[in-house]
Amino acid sequence: MAFQHVYSHAAAPAVEERPTFDMKHGERSFELNGVKDVGALEVQSPNLEFQLLKCNNVDGRYRVDFEPRGEEHEVDVKYNGKHLEGSPFQLKPAGKPSLDVQSDSKSFLVNGAFNQDALNVQGSNGVAYDVYANREVPGQYRVDFFPQGNGEHQFDVTYNGEHVEGSPFQVKPVAALPAPVMSMSPDRKVMSFQHVPHAKQKLEIDSTAAYQMFEDKQDPNTAHVLLETGDQNVHRVKASYNGKEIEGANFYLA
Repeated sequence: MAFQHVYSHAAAPAVEERPTFDMKHGERSFELNGVKDVGALEVQSPNLEFQLLKCNNVDGRYRVDFEPRGEEHEVDVKYNGKHLEGSPFQLKPAGKPSLDVQSDSKSFLVNGAFNQDALNVQGSNGVAYDVYANREVPGQYRVDFFPQGNGEHQFDVTYNGEHVEGSPFQVKPVAALPAPVMSMSPDRKVMSFQHVPHAKQKLEIDSTAAYQMFEDKQDPNTAHVLLETGDQNVHRVKASYNGKEIEGANFYLA
């Protein structure tokens, strides 16, 4: 049989899946979604530094942190050489970082410090303090301090060599916490520790048995450790706080 060609129909070209981005946190970062090939991603702007971070091991999601200073910037975001929707866009210069002293008078926040190397925290009169970066909010840091002894303490917080808004400021000493105390539940499966603020960072458990640590919901200075001793082995358990062994917290458990 002979067939006569009637017409042709070409397949529709495949639609390229393009990444998208959303501005976050007061226009100091943005997130990219759907990035299958990070090598095809381009973020460009004259005189502006960027930091590209993968978001919580989620495939195709990245966060770009930046710090516009001194002038307005135009930013180009391209993928495979083509602008993404919304690119290019304008960035205004960042404002000066500021302080937010918390109501508990034992911590304060630094906001808008996008360059960690440019941030400097100094406490006077022997005050102890810890600095934590907020992984969810770029440019935000929490400073926990422990004023003790006589006299007020002063904090100087500078950024690029200049005091941030609200610095310097004074804090009054507070009474030192008693030494950490441990107690055991009647079934010897739960260890409770009192006088251990910031336990997740400072309370160390050395145990051959598996365990779970959680802070008390009512008292931030109390923590609990659930020991998982379902086998027939004898386990050694040891606990220390700030590098010092807690009294009574070095024992064997069957």
